[in-house]
Amino acid sequence: MTHIDRDDLALIALAELDLTEPERVHLSECPECSLDLISLRHTIAVGRSARDVEVIEPGDAVWGRIHSALGLSDAVAGTPRRSDYPAAVGPARAGPARVGPVARIDGSARPGRARFWLPLTVAAGIVGLVGGIGGGIWWESLRQDAAPPVVTEAKIAEAKLDPFPGWDAAGTAYVEKAADGRREVVVDLTGATGTAPLREVWLIKADASGLVSIGLLDGNTGRFSIPDGLDLAQYPLVDVSAEPDNGDPAHSGDSIVRGRLHAT
Repeated sequence: MTHIDRDDLALIALAELDLTEPERVHLSECPECSLDLISLRHTIAVGRSARDVEVIEPGDAVWGRIHSALGLSDAVAGTPRRSDYPAAVGPARAGPARVGPVARIDGSARPGRARFWLPLTVAAGIVGLVGGIGGGIWWESLRQDAAPPVVTEAKIAEAKLDPFPGWDAAGTAYVEKAADGRREVVVDLTGATGTAPLREVWLIKADASGLVSIGLLDGNTGRFSIPDGLDLAQYPLVDVSAEPDNGDPAHSGDSIVRGRLHAT
């Protein structure tokens, strides 16, 4: 199978390149490319949503953990400060290099244009590092430091479920935590999903390297228990897939909708 060029996926995610019909068909059939596109779109959404975020210098302990995790040398053991790097003043930076025509999955060629894949890759790495550290701290704080609930159940996270190519559907999902610590995902799905023999609900890692089935969706709304010990910081994606009625427990690769959980 010929996959979509990763540079093309990046430009599609940035809305700088439109999908061709062969690419739409390929995304509906290829879980690898569709997962890559979803991941890129999430990365871009996080980056764009952070434009107005006030930057606060972290404490020395944060840099100490990063320094240790990356195995950096003692030469950079000191915590870097914004004051150490004054704003650059001078000539404008060189623009991105241009490349020649590149063949797309349907065999057509698109004109040479500026490529932004390297910066996007770097940005994805930064977002992944910061998101991993921040997400872990946030969820750990949520588990350990939250005040005793005053209601039977509290909504702690929610997600907007967006459709995959080929599906006219949408929905929402949210996580409720009971006073005794039990957690449930509530899924509300709308749109045309009648062609799916079975609809299965999954929790998936952000990089799609792991997934957990939490049940079958019967109707438009369902409530599903989250396994004890499952870290939602590691499994933040809620996915509803179309499954054949053949007894195979594996994900079919045909996702109807998917969305990322965010704290409420």
